[in-house]
Amino acid sequence: MLKRKKLIRLFIPVFYFFCSSLSWAEEPIHCRYSREYITTLEYLRSQKAFDIPEARAEKIAEKVSTGCIGSAKRFIKIAAILSESGITTSESIQMGIEFSEKTDFQMQTFIQVFLSAFLKENLDLDLKTSIQMAHSLSIEFPGNPQVIEKDFQTLVHFCISERYLNLSRPLCGPFAARIAQKGENFQGGIANPFIQIFSFLISDSGARLTTGQALPLAEHIIEGGQNSTENFIEAFKYGVSPKGLNHTVPQAIQFATIMASQNASKNAKPGT
Repeated sequence: MLKRKKLIRLFIPVFYFFCSSLSWAEEPIHCRYSREYITTLEYLRSQKAFDIPEARAEKIAEKVSTGCIGSAKRFIKIAAILSESGITTSESIQMGIEFSEKTDFQMQTFIQVFLSAFLKENLDLDLKTSIQMAHSLSIEFPGNPQVIEKDFQTLVHFCISERYLNLSRPLCGPFAARIAQKGENFQGGIANPFIQIFSFLISDSGARLTTGQALPLAEHIIEGGQNSTENFIEAFKYGVSPKGLNHTVPQAIQFATIMASQNASKNAKPGT
């Protein structure tokens, strides 16, 4: 098994082999099932370590080809990186098949999140947790996978940075994933609004809360959806203003939290 630090270099020979032998990089106008089938089968044949019988390899190639444009590329990238990370060939092949039916953006998000979570120089999480996290932020996320991947990276940096939370890396992965997953209804991402409201809550010009108090409150506020940060800040400032409601800080927080949640209540689905 390759060491974690070598995973990032894994795709160089894979790309060279397929770009030089088959021109799947040129996306066809119509689906080329045969091209996807041939590319997949030739890859499986070339991977002697997989030790896959020819009959099974052909069935895998047929399944992958139904993913249409780029399906072989997606299959190969996922299967290659996961097989070298330590999971069984069967598991890596199965996940490769799953991603062959998804989009390039979902595949790229999975890879970026997985590497960020798993590699020792990044979050250094265990293999199972890294795969689950990457899967939840790519295939399972109903929003834009490119946006959530960027949110995840921004929140990880926010969490591990000495300037901000300065938490341990194993804690920052689940934290960043949890917040990023709440960004489905945020145009442009959720990371910056979250960091903005957290910074306001701990600032002297804001609510002056401790980090321990501000984190769960910030997470609750952003559940209000788009503009929840702006709604909270505006309502809080009016709440504590002598010319406004003249509230105490706790009263102003309560008032502002209600205002910030109005959008979520309005858009809630019936029965929720």
